[in-house]
Amino acid sequence: SGSVPTAWGGVVEQPVWSTIVYVYVPIFVICIPFAVFWEWNVRQRRAVLDGLSENLRKLASANATGLTLLESIKVVADTTPGTLGEEFQTIHSKSNYGMHLKESLVVFNNKYHIPRLARTVKLISKAQEISSQISTVLSTAAIATETQEDIERDRKQRALMQVAIIIITYVTLLGVMAILQTQFIDVMADLVEQGYGGAGAGFGGGGGIDPSVLSMLFFHAVTIQAVLSGLISGYIRDAELISGVKFTVVLMTLALGVWIYVG
Repeated sequence: SGSVPTAWGGVVEQPVWSTIVYVYVPIFVICIPFAVFWEWNVRQRRAVLDGLSENLRKLASANATGLTLLESIKVVADTTPGTLGEEFQTIHSKSNYGMHLKESLVVFNNKYHIPRLARTVKLISKAQEISSQISTVLSTAAIATETQEDIERDRKQRALMQVAIIIITYVTLLGVMAILQTQFIDVMADLVEQGYGGAGAGFGGGGGIDPSVLSMLFFHAVTIQAVLSGLISGYIRDAELISGVKFTVVLMTLALGVWIYVG
């Protein structure tokens, strides 16, 4: 349709618009929905872990009074709000309709694929095969879960500082590039227009530097840095490279906004 250049010379003449169409739009179309659904999935999984250690203690207390494990699950389900309470209610209902309690626990575990939850469910399912009075096992599982929560919380707090350093470094780089764009390249463009240096199609061409090419390279540099900084931040924070997609989208949006203003 001619709305975007298809030749390299046109890309150099319209670096911001060309990069938006060829780079930013595809990345945003793919990454924004992906990041939204990924974060929704993570929140759903975390909702199960909220209060897990406390509810294991409730199970242990109910089981210690002489209730069977299934009856204890029913008691805790009635007093626990949120996702975990709903899952306990589902486990109890399935077991009442004929599914074995161990199988109900396995189905619950496989729904979320959380290693910490899997260890706890496996411990409980193995113990209940021997006896329905497993209050000691449940108390031990509660202590182990609480310890893991403390370790995970401490790790995220330490990683938060590293993520902040990466983001601040990127913002500093973006600021330097923006200053070069507004102060250095504009001056060079004026000099080229006045004939104080040969303007080639790029670097070279008798020693000349094309300000348009240099501006495009600056914009592409901050874009690439935004992608890398975002992915690294996500990996450091959650040990998941995919978790960095949301950081990438935010940093690329910041870079695009700055470059639309200065470019």
